[in-house]
Amino acid sequence: VVMQILSVCEHPVTADAVSSVFHHYYPDIDSHQVLSRLVNLQLVENIEGCYILRDADRFYMASQLVDDAVVTDGCLDRSTLHKRWANYLKELGLNSPARPEIQEVANLRSEFHNRCAANEYAAAVDVLKRLRTPLFAEGRYEELAQYYEQLSGKLEGVDLICHQLDMLALINHRLGKLNRAVAYYEEGLERVRE
Repeated sequence: VVMQILSVCEHPVTADAVSSVFHHYYPDIDSHQVLSRLVNLQLVENIEGCYILRDADRFYMASQLVDDAVVTDGCLDRSTLHKRWANYLKELGLNSPARPEIQEVANLRSEFHNRCAANEYAAAVDVLKRLRTPLFAEGRYEELAQYYEQLSGKLEGVDLICHQLDMLALINHRLGKLNRAVAYYEEGLERVRE
């Protein structure tokens, strides 16, 4: 569960931050001990007292989040988890007028997950278009890629599918994953030709 909580963080976060979110799910378990064990197992990195997952682990753990239940077989609900982080930031005052972008991103994430849960995939793509600027500004390409990948096989219409493939190609290009970028571009070209 701690790894799932960390999977939504693109930057190292303090143990207190993880504890604040973890406490909502398991109030009787010491999250600091869990973090220490995960560091010892080399599943979580401790960088100057802050914790983060490796990129590959973050991608995998994010894929384990569910969309429609609070806790199911140890899998956290993605939308609720994002709300928990937003509440933590709100408590810290990080969504004050000086940092409105934090709350904006949290709101857009929540809206995206709500649209997906309601099978409103075209509207979900519109939300992702608005999320692109703040996430790109922070270099959070993989997070945006995960959202677009969640829509695979759910989009209808050549324009939406080509937009999805185009964005995945662009993101992979920026991440230096050129083979994947080319594959997405080629798939997009096939769709256009069809």
